[in-house]
Amino acid sequence: MTILQKRTYVKKALVILILMILVSLNKDSSEPIIFTGDSGFLVQHAGDTQKELYSKTLILEKGNYQVKLAYTSSEEGNTLWIRNHDVQIDNAKIPVGEGELCYDLRVDEPTPDLEVSVHYAGKGYLELKSFTLETAQPWHRDSWVRGMLVLAAGFVILLLDVLACMGKISERMSLEIFFILGIAVLSSSFLLNQNSVGHGDDLTYHLTRIEGIAQGLRAGQFPVRIYPDMLLGNGYLNAMYPSLFLYIPAVFRLMGVSYVVSYKLFLIFINFAAAFAMYAAIKCFSKSGRAAVLGTALYVFARYRLNNILVRGALGESLAMIFLPLVIAGVWQIAAGDRRKWWILVIGATGVIQSHVLSTVIYAAIAFVLVCSCAGKIVRERRIVELTKAIGLTLLVNMGFLVPFLTYYVKGNLNLGVLTETFAYWVESLNPAYLFGIFRITEDDAGFVRDFELHLPLLSLLGFGLIYCVHNRSGVSERDRFLRKLFVLAWILLFMTTNWFPYEKIRDVAFLDSFFSMLQFPWRLEGPAIGILAITGAVWLVEYSAMERYCNAVVIAMIAMVLLDVSHWNLQWSQSMTGAGTDVDRTCADIIYCPEEYMVRGDGVFYGGYIVSDEQVEVQTYEKDGLKIDMTYKAAPGAHWIDLPLMHYMGYSVTNEKGENYDVMTADAGNIKVLIENTEWHEIHVQYREPVLFRFAVYISAGGCFMAVIAAVLRRRGCILVLGVKHGER
Repeated sequence: MTILQKRTYVKKALVILILMILVSLNKDSSEPIIFTGDSGFLVQHAGDTQKELYSKTLILEKGNYQVKLAYTSSEEGNTLWIRNHDVQIDNAKIPVGEGELCYDLRVDEPTPDLEVSVHYAGKGYLELKSFTLETAQPWHRDSWVRGMLVLAAGFVILLLDVLACMGKISERMSLEIFFILGIAVLSSSFLLNQNSVGHGDDLTYHLTRIEGIAQGLRAGQFPVRIYPDMLLGNGYLNAMYPSLFLYIPAVFRLMGVSYVVSYKLFLIFINFAAAFAMYAAIKCFSKSGRAAVLGTALYVFARYRLNNILVRGALGESLAMIFLPLVIAGVWQIAAGDRRKWWILVIGATGVIQSHVLSTVIYAAIAFVLVCSCAGKIVRERRIVELTKAIGLTLLVNMGFLVPFLTYYVKGNLNLGVLTETFAYWVESLNPAYLFGIFRITEDDAGFVRDFELHLPLLSLLGFGLIYCVHNRSGVSERDRFLRKLFVLAWILLFMTTNWFPYEKIRDVAFLDSFFSMLQFPWRLEGPAIGILAITGAVWLVEYSAMERYCNAVVIAMIAMVLLDVSHWNLQWSQSMTGAGTDVDRTCADIIYCPEEYMVRGDGVFYGGYIVSDEQVEVQTYEKDGLKIDMTYKAAPGAHWIDLPLMHYMGYSVTNEKGENYDVMTADAGNIKVLIENTEWHEIHVQYREPVLFRFAVYISAGGCFMAVIAAVLRRRGCILVLGVKHGER
């Protein structure tokens, strides 16, 4: 059998694997969702005080539903209430006796905050046995996604074959890309077969962000600055956390895909992007396909990276780790590589900025150290021009995020005190025996294993890197010198994750104390250390002359080792996030979570409706549609005010029927307070318009991207023209 035939068989095997996994995606479900307790009932109560006995908040798409409540009631007066954004829209009396109350619920617009609650009248006995939600149509339209993924896989496979046949890429590179596809698919395979979104420390917040962006797009905002339906309809800010990539799952939500599947598809996207980014980065340092495949496998299956995605729910940090290899490769190209490829740093840095603020700070510090270590060569060869281009274009294309972020951070009147408080980072460092341990040492949190160990595959790479540096000290190339600097930096980062680092002394230095308080967890530095190890170790292992005879066997053994290591990780990701069953995850709005720090300062309680100052203010009409409010009122002589259910962020205008501006203040809860002093009927019109500065920043970013693309196209055409002329001269 020829080598070409072997490669063809490998491709076919990978294709079959991909299609088998994709086709196994679950079908849409229309099964009723039933809430009940372990003892056979939800709640039992008897007393003499009125109270809310049971409540369930739901995320529902537009459509018709039926609520069924099985009960036993000894007295009249108990009521089923339906609320939207804390405003009651309907109710139904619960009859005396034992039976089932059926209520037809129509949802005209998708809502993340529809509340079904049972109110006890304050007398007699009431038992709620079960709460059932039914629908005639499927809960979500997820099944078409399976077909889309299969078509996408088929398209990629066909494209690679066509490119290989045309000679655009070599047969070897085609095979390498197939291996990278296989790594990405394996890292995502089990995600497709779970009905829930599993567990995650920050999961609810990121799901809230996805849902909020979908709401904003549905309401006509772009870019989405405020989630219109969050905080009981008061709106929640979307400017303090990068969200560019979250538009991908948000668009799926607009297409009727459940947030469970939308989120899982996004995790799959992250795995694929991380695989190809690491592959491309290693190719900048070495032409070896074996090095690229090995480094990609070690990076994609690194426990720390998977821990971020599947256990911590750290979506921002997971996204940033996609672009870490490109940042490193970009710095190399500018500092000592192909200076014409300075744009790699732009792509990497932009990706990080649009992913995670803390990772941006960490990666910027790493890039700064690397640039400083190569400062002599950069100055001598006048590479400062490329470095300036990269920094300038990066800032330009990210203005759309940076300007609103910095504006709100400086003068947004946000409750950012939570972020600036001193965090006990010194107790979050790792024991070196834990970090460098070979045997399984895990921290089990409610069945979810948090694992920050390097484990045997990466420890092997770390040890090999030391051996290589010791045995290859003569005739070191420019590239190897850069890789050695990277390797030393990886050791420093790993050292900083441990409790051997003098964090107790750092607490006495104000600047460093503030920095590490913001960083919160020193083990965050393990992420970039792993990325550096994957690049340096894979390149050195494949190119080490002493390993030449055993290279293929070692590469295969290490990839097998990392796959076996991950396969024994007790993820338990199939457990429902809500703890009430897998289908419940598709409708339960317990996912909605808006952190306090991005709210406008205030210590009051926000409501879903308006509040008038006193009985002398009479409201005749009131309509609220997202971030827009129209109302008419009449007030007696004197000073009065009206609290409106909108968080007082920049961009709101409040006018009367003549277009004149009202005096607006910030209420106790951080919402809009309108001061009125009238004796006649007047109108109030509130609407949100993105501040001109923010819009201008978006235009600058869009223009920068457009100019960069045009310049790249013209440069490519120019290169082709020059090559054509030279070829003709021959």
